[in-house]
Amino acid sequence: MCKSLVYAHERELRVATWPMPQFDSDTRRLKAPPGFFVHLELESLVTSLVVSPLAPSWFEDVVRSAIARYGLDFAIRRSLASAEPIY
Repeated sequence: MCKSLVYAHERELRVATWPMPQFDSDTRRLKAPPGFFVHLELESLVTSLVVSPLAPSWFEDVVRSAIARYGLDFAIRRSLASAEPIY
């Protein structure tokens, strides 16, 4: 994975899976819908949320609202990449 040096300090975890659903050749349908549930505690994985420097200013309020709606409490801040450059 390639990332900008602005984000070099981040330590993130990404998970990607490609489960192959089983196909029933008689009915020509999937035996089970694709996807699966993974239980995890977000509070143990997320320390803060960083809003994209490309996001409009109102987007941070939307993120805060969603976090509160689901009873979560994470620090939220704008990306340092959105700040004026220091010369």
